[in-house]
Amino acid sequence: MKNILYIFILLFGSLLFYCSQKKNKATDTATYGEINIAADESFKPIIEAQLGVFGSEYYNAKINTFYLSEGRAFQKLIRDSVRLIVVSRKPNDNELNYFKSQKIVPKINKIATDAVALIVAKSNTDSLLTMSQLSKIMTGQISQWNEINKNSKLNNIGIVFDNNNSSNLQLLKSIFNLTTFTSNVASAGSNEKVIDFLQSNPNTIGVIGANWISDTDDPEVKQFLKKIRIIAISSKENPTQKDYISPYQGEVFLKNYPLSRDIYTISRESRTGLGTGFNAFIMGERGQRIILKAGLVPAIMPYREIVIKKGMP
Repeated sequence: MKNILYIFILLFGSLLFYCSQKKNKATDTATYGEINIAADESFKPIIEAQLGVFGSEYYNAKINTFYLSEGRAFQKLIRDSVRLIVVSRKPNDNELNYFKSQKIVPKINKIATDAVALIVAKSNTDSLLTMSQLSKIMTGQISQWNEINKNSKLNNIGIVFDNNNSSNLQLLKSIFNLTTFTSNVASAGSNEKVIDFLQSNPNTIGVIGANWISDTDDPEVKQFLKKIRIIAISSKENPTQKDYISPYQGEVFLKNYPLSRDIYTISRESRTGLGTGFNAFIMGERGQRIILKAGLVPAIMPYREIVIKKGMP
């Protein structure tokens, strides 16, 4: 009886060990397998472009991507629901302390610089703002369009973001050190829906990620640009026409546009898995060229090598 019990315990223990080893066994490599990642919805166009090229080259790799608010992306990373996130900030102290408590060293890479763009409906011709005016609009100190332009026929100024916890909102809060906002703020649910919202609300300022309108070769972007005007912004109190800057690639690169921000990937992988492989692709020459073509500023500027041979005219 004791021998039977001993054999049973041995077999049961071996089964548990086998299951544990199988569960912990790596099922993906840098170019193979399936993982989940998350990205702030503001960066969806550029991430979709990266995934399209990466997937066409590594067809045995499947990356399931969740597009949501920046805050929720961090939550998923902390809860180990995703391997990698794409966001506009580095982890804060609380998040770093959690990773430290779990003996996790997050890998943080800057992949690009983009901007937050302010837009209005095509029917709204008031497309110039100073940073001071924007701050006052955000806090309700300016609430009417005729306070911006005395000839405006529009009334109450509204503001619409993609999401209450998005990186677009967080950037404006950080720049202007805001804790409270005007009550005339709405959330549309996504950057694309912000553009749609403006069509029936011409008195509203939309706040979106610039990469939704930066790739002017993209047919979808061309359609967006037919519906909206991009607001140019000046940091000066009494600007001339030339002091107003739009969120174009060159102005972001030169740091002239005041609402620019960096884009980061943050990974919790402790080995060379598919998240590491995808991140390496984004940071490589092909990934950085995709960022450049999309109208954003690459973290590592792609270059051309020109060889001049003797005897060439």
